[in-house]
Amino acid sequence: MQLLKGQKTDVTKGRNLNELILSFGWTVRNAEMGIDAAAFLLSEQGKCERDEDFIFYGNPVSQDGAVIHAATGNGDKESITVSLPRLSQKVDRIALTLTIYEGEQLNHRMKDVSRLYVRLLDRQSGEGLHRFDYGSDLAGNSDSGRRVIPA
Repeated sequence: MQLLKGQKTDVTKGRNLNELILSFGWTVRNAEMGIDAAAFLLSEQGKCERDEDFIFYGNPVSQDGAVIHAATGNGDKESITVSLPRLSQKVDRIALTLTIYEGEQLNHRMKDVSRLYVRLLDRQSGEGLHRFDYGSDLAGNSDSGRRVIPA
């Protein structure tokens, strides 16, 4: 199902899901531009309570093993896998971000990123559940830092 900007959906409704994969893809104008996906495991207060709750290339696995960051090679650039049964009860929500590595220092901007998407898959069946394409949303954006991906 193709998601629209601002749309909310219950990904588990009517499904017996255990593991989800969030796969990210994009194209950059400059081959030297590095983009990194990350996940923040948030408490009920909307906070990332500990450094270990920030999952990215430098900390690729959550303490409980429920959230894993990985580079991929199947057309997607990076993925974040979430094991729902293993996820700590302290995690109320997961926020996702994309960051340009040293964007300010290298003068790299989100407007130089195109064909950005995130897709949600059932890990067990491989079925694509949802997909969001950013289209021209980044075209007018000159940010060099983070872009929060709606979860």
